[in-house]
Amino acid sequence: MAPSEAELNAGIVVGIGALNHNEVRPRLDIDVMIARQPDVFNLFLLAFMDLKADTSKLGYFSLAGIHGLPTSLWDGVGKTFPEGTGGYCAHGRLVFPTWHRPYLALLEQTLYRKMMAIVKEFDRAFQSKYLAAARAFRLPYWDYFRPRDVDAKFPGIKLEGNRTKYDYDFRMPDILNVREVMVRVPPYDKLIVQENPLYNFKFTDKQNLDKDLARARLRNYNPNRTVRYPRDKDSKYHDVQQLSDALNSGREGRASMMLDILNPSSTRYPRLGDVASDSVLREGDMTQTGLSGQTSGILPRDGNGRPASFGSIEALHGNYHTLVGGANGHMSSPSIAAFDPVFWLHHCNVDRIFAIWQALHPKAWFPPAGREARSGRRLKPENEKDLLPFYKYICELGPIYYDSDWSRDIESFGYTYPDLDRLSDPRVIWSRVYHRYIWSIRSASSRRFSTPPSDMMPLNLNKAQVFRYPDVNGRTATAAESTPHSVTTRIVFKRVTSSGPPETLTTEQLAAQDRGYMPAPDNDIDPYFDREWYIDNVVKRNALNGPFTIYFFLCPKSRFPDDPADYAASPYLAGLNHIFAAPREVCDNCGQQDAAGVLASDTVPITPLLLDYMGNGTLESMRAEHVRPFLVKYLRWRVVYAGITRADPRDLPNFELSVSAKIVYDDGSATYEAYPDVVDDIIYNAS
Repeated sequence: MAPSEAELNAGIVVGIGALNHNEVRPRLDIDVMIARQPDVFNLFLLAFMDLKADTSKLGYFSLAGIHGLPTSLWDGVGKTFPEGTGGYCAHGRLVFPTWHRPYLALLEQTLYRKMMAIVKEFDRAFQSKYLAAARAFRLPYWDYFRPRDVDAKFPGIKLEGNRTKYDYDFRMPDILNVREVMVRVPPYDKLIVQENPLYNFKFTDKQNLDKDLARARLRNYNPNRTVRYPRDKDSKYHDVQQLSDALNSGREGRASMMLDILNPSSTRYPRLGDVASDSVLREGDMTQTGLSGQTSGILPRDGNGRPASFGSIEALHGNYHTLVGGANGHMSSPSIAAFDPVFWLHHCNVDRIFAIWQALHPKAWFPPAGREARSGRRLKPENEKDLLPFYKYICELGPIYYDSDWSRDIESFGYTYPDLDRLSDPRVIWSRVYHRYIWSIRSASSRRFSTPPSDMMPLNLNKAQVFRYPDVNGRTATAAESTPHSVTTRIVFKRVTSSGPPETLTTEQLAAQDRGYMPAPDNDIDPYFDREWYIDNVVKRNALNGPFTIYFFLCPKSRFPDDPADYAASPYLAGLNHIFAAPREVCDNCGQQDAAGVLASDTVPITPLLLDYMGNGTLESMRAEHVRPFLVKYLRWRVVYAGITRADPRDLPNFELSVSAKIVYDDGSATYEAYPDVVDDIIYNAS
């Protein structure tokens, strides 16, 4: 039975499928939606405009506020948290991915309902077209590792002027960085220029957050609108060039990390606890206690003495928050990130990565419940705990909330993803995912980048309806005829004339492609590239009572950037770890984690920059006898909080580092080694 309007208005999360004949349709990358579903995307923009103007509990401000500020309760759900702190934060917990799933579904179904209302505003001649478009809608995602264009240049060491280049550009989708869009509006489907609802969110006087921003230590953030990479507190517009540089720099390592996490053959990420949360330990669980400041060699180990899992979906997600926000950009802080429209596309992609991991590990789920230490009473399993404030039902006795078990199956919400659509065999899914991304990553069996498969080539959006701006004389101009996107509101696409050169496939690969999956490639290991290198780190999650970033560099001391504002754009930046935590004053969960001494971990792949150093002759090989002394000489790190304020790494509670390497063999198997003695020597450089 279809849900009633009263149930929907109450905020019950039913999933978009329940509103649309229980159909399951794939969510799409946003560029794919623009190219293939222009009417769907047109309705999406119109609905997003209406959502932002809606001041009800299902309006944009209220829905975004569930994630952090304001500290008031959504629809009165939940206890009264101490000192007005917010109560719904799921960061640093195993429920991180399952909590965000009904959150996205609530936004998705709310947009769909607004679409259906907008369809009725069109003249009858256009209603059937837009009714079909509304039914096809699913929330779009931003695939970080899908190229948006060709020929990118960004900070690096390959070219003169501290730049590097790559055949493909992994900048943010341009639709998120243009200030105006072309939209067809009711009743007669006229194409007009409108402010882009995906560019930012503007706070009104009634939504004044000054008091909460001060309590959340966010005084340096623009209180009037969301901004990405603001030059200062008063910046109105995103610094698109800085944003593009940040997303292209280090992209290879992040893509490699995603594949490592998803790989069903990996021994490091087989359990939900390995991937769902970046929290790994509490202070009392450490093998050595009473330690403070920087230490080495005491990172947690598995039962065989190998380094325990580092890196997670939550950590990857947190890193992209700061890569998008930059210093004092709203996406960098959990308290206000959800107000930036890109938040929803970012989290939709996080949900996609988690859904892929689930499909590749179908039996993995939450660990069994423990027992209370004193009474022996069985504790409530984490997967059965309420995911506040998301209603599953409202009955006479009161509301029933979602739990992680109810959030486990994406199709129950009425959506899937192209990586999973109509597939059930984990081997086929892994093959599809692997070949969509491995071309952009150098590995021990291939030191060269390859060409994207046809379904990952950049899309030519020059003629897309949303970008067909009229010029000053009223003539319709394509995006390619407009001004560069980094300068004004208009954009330029380099013209992609085809889907790229055909892939060279063996007879076996062609046959396998027809069956729906590709066999794993042969591994002819390069003797100069027998290891992939990582910096594993762990730190107290609330060490600085708010979000902070650890930057890792590979460079001589003379070339080290002095100004923290320059860290993200440094050509020597090997990687970063952003701890996405809120101050305890505005986040009850964060305060509890602080009191419990919860730690957060991540893995920073540094292989790509090491390979670039091999390319210019500075590093002889990836073997340990060459990399170890290179790291001792050149690896440095810095910690930044509150935008561009430096913290001394030696003052961070439980901050630990370890260098590790993955050794890949000819049969495709891998083992891991740790080099704690390297860190002991490197610590001297962290001044």
